Amino acid sequence: MNCPQCNSILEPGVDRCSTCDQDLRPEFGTADPTGTDQCAGKSEDIEPPIPYRSDDMAPGSTPCPACDAVVLLMDGLCPACGQLYCPHCGATIGEDDITCAVCSHDLVFDCPNCGLELLVNAQICPSCNLLFVRQCPACGIDILGHVDACPGCGQGFDLIVRESARTSTVRLAEGLISWAHCPECGTEFQPGRGSCPNCGQVICPACSLRLFADETICPRCGQQVPAVQACPNCGQNVALGWSQCPHCGQEVCTACGAALGQEDHICPACGAELGFFCPNCDGEVDADDAVCPYCSTIFDEA
Repeated sequence: MNCPQCNSILEPGVDRCSTCDQDLRPEFGTADPTGTDQCAGKSEDIEPPIPYRSDDMAPGSTPCPACDAVVLLMDGLCPACGQLYCPHCGATIGEDDITCAVCSHDLVFDCPNCGLELLVNAQICPSCNLLFVRQCPACGIDILGHVDACPGCGQGFDLIVRESARTSTVRLAEGLISWAHCPECGTEFQPGRGSCPNCGQVICPACSLRLFADETICPRCGQQVPAVQACPNCGQNVALGWSQCPHCGQEVCTACGAALGQEDHICPACGAELGFFCPNCDGEVDADDAVCPYCSTIFDEA
């Protein structure tokens, strides 16, 4: 039998892997058998950790070595108790450790561009803004440190020449809306609605990385870039699922992107039944609404 976390050979009947400390029990996690609290600085205000089952944890998850809360291995820090752990194997580590005592992997690395020492799971260098891939966009494996190509499939990474768009967040009635400042022309737009209305530049809606036109998955964070289709009126890219072109205001079908008239209740191109949406915030409204319940836009009478 092999450990599902680090693939080490296990002795029959063991509850934990001796290499990476992976809990192998199929039952819910139990308290520390010594009766001691392993979570340094744990207070009564912290909610109890979520119990886990080793057979239904999401890929990339692991139990915290201190409190058994389910955590993401790549994070390296338990949000429930504050325990630091190795993002390679999940074993407990200290603040000053530079190498994991269990798996011997490095916990820090030097930025190849400016030399600043960074945590092995850092996504960006705060000194020079160099980006690091943390998930291979081709095969999906987690990446730590800085590499020029995926160690699993050989996919090359070319992020050093890329920029991230400056972003700002605005709170509207329907929630928080993220705006990006296009790194190509400076125009402000919402990345989730499609490309820049002025120059066509595409920005990742999750991490704001500047993307090439043919990329459908962000090479930095693995985010699926929304499918886009040319607006039937102005030709600019519009993300499928939006009811109105953010560039020219043309109403479009949320299913196929075809042009719609103000009185259309069924898409003439694909037959999809249509809802009513605010032209300002894109919130769904009732047909008889005179004012948008989300952003208070007053609708003109037909």
